[in-house]
Amino acid sequence: MYCMKKILLIVLIVFTGYANFAQKTVLSEKTEINFRNDDFAIIGKYKNLNAIYINANQKAEVVFYNSNMEFEKRIELPFIKKASANIHFVSSKDGLLVFFEQKSAKKINLFASKLQEDTTFSSPISLLETTSAFLKERAEFKFAHSEDKQKHLIYNYSESNNQWELQAVVVDKELAIETNISQTIAQDNFYFLNEQAISNNGTIYLTSSNRNPNKGSMEDLNVLIATQSQPAFTIVQTNLNNHAVSDLQLIIDNKNNQLYVSGFFSDNKFSSPKGIFYLTVDENKTQSTAHFTTLALQLQNGISDFRNLQMRAISLKKEGGVELIAEKFSQITRTISSGPVLTLGMNTMQEITRTVQEYNYDEVIIFNLKTDGTLAWSQTLLKDQQTQDDGGIYSSFGLLENKLGKVYIFNDMNTKNTRLMACYANNKGALSIKEIQTTKEIDDWNVMPRSTKQISANELMLPCVSKNQLCFLLIGY
Repeated sequence: MYCMKKILLIVLIVFTGYANFAQKTVLSEKTEINFRNDDFAIIGKYKNLNAIYINANQKAEVVFYNSNMEFEKRIELPFIKKASANIHFVSSKDGLLVFFEQKSAKKINLFASKLQEDTTFSSPISLLETTSAFLKERAEFKFAHSEDKQKHLIYNYSESNNQWELQAVVVDKELAIETNISQTIAQDNFYFLNEQAISNNGTIYLTSSNRNPNKGSMEDLNVLIATQSQPAFTIVQTNLNNHAVSDLQLIIDNKNNQLYVSGFFSDNKFSSPKGIFYLTVDENKTQSTAHFTTLALQLQNGISDFRNLQMRAISLKKEGGVELIAEKFSQITRTISSGPVLTLGMNTMQEITRTVQEYNYDEVIIFNLKTDGTLAWSQTLLKDQQTQDDGGIYSSFGLLENKLGKVYIFNDMNTKNTRLMACYANNKGALSIKEIQTTKEIDDWNVMPRSTKQISANELMLPCVSKNQLCFLLIGY
């Protein structure tokens, strides 16, 4: 027991030192950008360089920076003309792929290209094709990547003669097709959900329900499974023990070849969530016992239920079980009156009103579940972020996952000058919050934590904007 306590103490000391003394914050160069027409994205690491995508003035490029965010090189993407054409990047230490769609006549094609050793992108290859017909329901191409970044899933579905036409391909890091599925599914009471995953061995998992997910909780949940040895989807109906579920999160346990499905649950599709659940399904179509854990919350403003909570992330625990992260969010439309004003020449009083969109991002709730589904611990990160007519782009939080715990990055908007904060949550649920020490140069920018991307075990990157300029902030631990 003494030895165990000593080990835990050492871990806490290491984590505290890791959190407080090893922090690095550096900015990239700034770029002129038109936020109405241009586009950008954080890609990640490639051969120890930090990669960014920028499409400005109808010129698409991947820009590379070194570990100090100093410019190294830029590589043009000549085949991408328009911004926001459902473009999707995935990078690893030895590979960088880009997927994008293009429309021609009544066809929509999904292409892919690979960054080559000569620092040019390969000629795009077509992976999937679908039609674009008037009033025909069609999902945009969706993506998932294996944990080791060696296998990549692209799929879509469209309506045809009261059936769903489902297309899915799996490619390797060289863009060679390993799995190619074209399958029809009866459309009656069948709705695809927006959650999907692929394992390191190429097993594909999609999700569906008999209820439109835009209309609340689902009393029916299916997992569609296809393996490389059986390249056709089998529909596995899960047992929800007469509960309804919502806000699903998926994650794959590659060590045990299992898919974890988790989220909120309620008594029926019309009632509010009362707790969290998880179940597992393996590639042999076998479901584990579903665990449903009823919880009582005590949030700000005296609210004690799950209203307005949205699941943001899921992670696997080393010892088994899962950790779930939820955030309280609401969007409210308000009509604001400026009071009566005197109109010229008419001597009448007129009230001027305007409509605003209010975005509220509040507490972050962490649920840590044991293997039997019971709650090991929970924690609440208190924050209060309220903005208007900005889409909430400066609110919410960014996340860095490390074997010692998690780091939550967010803006504190309750002071005259917004402060960039970090909350450190170790694996035992202990929280420590501090302001990130930034420079005057960084303070001149508006940081966007919601668009954070973790690019290595100890680094994350955030976009920053100021008027018509863009740069990127690297935070390292």
